[in-house]
Amino acid sequence: MTSQAGAQPPTPEPSAETSKVDEPPRLPEVIVTAPSRLPGDPLPLSRVPATVDIVPGDRLRGTGAVTLQEALARLPGVNLTDQQGNSWQMDLSFRGFRSSPVTGESQGLSVFVDGVRVNEPTVEEINFDLLPLDDIDRIEVIRGPAAGFGRNTLGGVINIVTRRGAAGYEIVPEIEGGSFGRQKYRLQAGGASGPFDAYVAGSFFKEEGWRDESASRVAKFFGKVGLKYGGTDAVLSYQRADNRIEQPGSLPYPDLRRDPTQNYTGGDFFKPTMNLVNLSVRHSLSPELAVSMTGFGRWLDAEQFNVNQIGANTRSFVGTTSAGGTFQLGYDRAVFGRANHLVVGAEYAHSDVRLRVFEETMGASGLESLISDNQNAGHRGHREGSAATRRSARDDRRRPLGLAPPRHRRSEPAQRSAECIGHQHLQPPQPDDRLQLQPLARLGFLLQLLRGLSGAGVSRAHVLGARLDLPRAPGGRGP
Repeated sequence: MTSQAGAQPPTPEPSAETSKVDEPPRLPEVIVTAPSRLPGDPLPLSRVPATVDIVPGDRLRGTGAVTLQEALARLPGVNLTDQQGNSWQMDLSFRGFRSSPVTGESQGLSVFVDGVRVNEPTVEEINFDLLPLDDIDRIEVIRGPAAGFGRNTLGGVINIVTRRGAAGYEIVPEIEGGSFGRQKYRLQAGGASGPFDAYVAGSFFKEEGWRDESASRVAKFFGKVGLKYGGTDAVLSYQRADNRIEQPGSLPYPDLRRDPTQNYTGGDFFKPTMNLVNLSVRHSLSPELAVSMTGFGRWLDAEQFNVNQIGANTRSFVGTTSAGGTFQLGYDRAVFGRANHLVVGAEYAHSDVRLRVFEETMGASGLESLISDNQNAGHRGHREGSAATRRSARDDRRRPLGLAPPRHRRSEPAQRSAECIGHQHLQPPQPDDRLQLQPLARLGFLLQLLRGLSGAGVSRAHVLGARLDLPRAPGGRGP
């Protein structure tokens, strides 16, 4: 006699619907505009020979961060330091390579907005308060050296792509308020109709700050109009920023323990006004061949005031005018049955910088120095990525095969320390020719041939009434 109490019913055959439900979800493939300088030649993330972090604009704004540095601090390996005592001017670093708004700091990162390099032409500093944080569509953070993005790109690239009008129409007002007198007002509108699209936004931010004399006023405007017709995609954008940022700076440790809100030398501030116009055009000549071009003009007027306890106070005025363009040719075609992506490009930029520094003592001011810097910079590059396998015949265990940091020729200065009489011409080092090979993940490689424009008269500075002091490094050669 057999008991049926503990018998198990037969397992039913899995149906098609059950199998479909049990399948793991598949995420869409991430498309990266970088490492191309200009938008329009996207690559799958698996074909980019670098570690890339993609931060969508919605997630960026969802963090509640006020500044771009605070938003990027959530990425692994990103660190912030605060020298100026104001969150708008914090230093940002990737694995030891820094990007800072402080003049004179070592700079190792490059920042691009819609294909336009926004590092200041003089000493490569970044004014993060001028970047359109609220109008970002996505940010691509490329870690590691990438000489294809130009000079000083040692630690990585921050590639910013701004928003444009989407299907339909929208008007979005925003009002924010908080502690320490924080106020923010913003209005954006955008839409698309047929081949045209438009996007416009303006914002005003004001905060008193939690320290003495640490107020911030940031006013921005951003507008963009676009046209998509056939194989042509054209975009014209305009950006303006008018800010005033007070800089309480650091405190001696005894003063910090006694009252962290005090200001050791109250009165320091940075007041920039910036206008940027950018025109980008991309045209598909065929399904495999596309050409992209961009031209920009940028005007920056900045005032910096520093209070000194011992010497005279200083007030400097910097006027920067920059203009240039980039040309890029993209070609996609299968070679030996494997996908191949070739990009060839060139860029040229001209910058004219004028600096005036005044000393102020007991209400009286006098001109201390007048510096004029006229720069012409050019760069051309070639990049090819394919699915072919390439092995290095030489096994160098001391340094892995990859993108090496740019090397520079060092010109011997004719005079180490001298009182300038008339005009003193300064010729900075020029980049060497570089051939770079980078293996790709999943059977691929990247080849770049970069050549510096030697003898192009780059970065000639004219100094009037100033003193140059370039001391030799202890135990080594001079700068």
